[in-house]
Amino acid sequence: MKGQVTDPEFLSSIRSVDVQLYLRSRGWKPIATTMQTEAVDWEFTGVDRSVEVTVPRNARWRDYARRVREVLAELSQLEGRSENAIAQDIQRASRDIIRMRAVVDNRTDGSIPLEDGSLLARSARSLMLAAACAAHEPRRAYGPRKPAPATEYLRGLSMGQTEVGSFVLTVLSPVPPAFTQQTVLPFVDAAATPDHYNRRVTRTLSTALGAVTRATEASIATGDITPFDDAVAEGVSADLCESLGILHECATVSAVSISIGWAPARPEPSQLPTSHEFTPDAIEYIGAAGRSLRERSPVDDFEMLGIVIAIDRPSDAFAGVATVLTDVGGNPRKVRIAVFGEDWTKAHDAMKLGLLLSCRGELTREGKHYELRNPRSISAIAPDADER
Repeated sequence: MKGQVTDPEFLSSIRSVDVQLYLRSRGWKPIATTMQTEAVDWEFTGVDRSVEVTVPRNARWRDYARRVREVLAELSQLEGRSENAIAQDIQRASRDIIRMRAVVDNRTDGSIPLEDGSLLARSARSLMLAAACAAHEPRRAYGPRKPAPATEYLRGLSMGQTEVGSFVLTVLSPVPPAFTQQTVLPFVDAAATPDHYNRRVTRTLSTALGAVTRATEASIATGDITPFDDAVAEGVSADLCESLGILHECATVSAVSISIGWAPARPEPSQLPTSHEFTPDAIEYIGAAGRSLRERSPVDDFEMLGIVIAIDRPSDAFAGVATVLTDVGGNPRKVRIAVFGEDWTKAHDAMKLGLLLSCRGELTREGKHYELRNPRSISAIAPDADER
């Protein structure tokens, strides 16, 4: 039979718990067993027949691969699908799957130019990080220091095998299984399952992609950025828009669709959209919207190092505004800082002596002007000899 799985190493890599989670999600019921038994029997009752399979418990047992092979063969007959397809679904039973499908011009073999494939992977990584940040705390934009839960989540992601259908990049997001809670307390929902951060991320991704599509349509119609601002609560951010904007750099990609498959181990009860499609024109517009969102968003704990090019002192007091030429997003920008007392003296001396001014604060932009609010840790630093 086409699509059979016979490789013992691959069969041994399929976890028993994932096999059982897959069976449960497909309507199979366990037959009473004890922890002392070497395997667990499962039964499926259909319209015209009942089927039983035996799932081994321990991958170290000598016949584990053979028993898993028998389960796959029985499932293949029942579902009318290849053993290979079922095995892949079993391995992903406890993972949400994010599929990024790129329609590649003039290619029908499922390949993609290396440069565009690299951009697709970079977009996927940035997209998942943006969703993780929004799941932690929705914001218009995130600075260089991302929330710790988001960066930790990103380290737990895996890139799966590409799939048939143009070029399909897959991201695997692990989620724990859902449990039915038993309670005697009248005010507690017995069927409720505590939410989990990993699932909140993929749910936020789905919500945000739908929201950014609607915001794009509304913004194109009005020429106003407000729809994107209004969508921040749904997970839209400058980071998410810029992540999609990366795809505009792909020279051979004519369309991109992103779909989400929920892990069978943790079914998603809400009716969220699971498929989102973006054309190059929409991607370009979304990327521009992302840049606009970021420009109008404060950057917390911005670390500034630059040259003082002007400083005023409106009165006899040691107070005024220093203008510093520094790097903002890879470009030289003039940033104004209100300085008082000793800090004013440091900024004045830095300009007079040709020193660099270092400080931290909240970087904001109003129109064409940047301002560093709540400056702290201000100091004048002599530039290195090779920078003179």
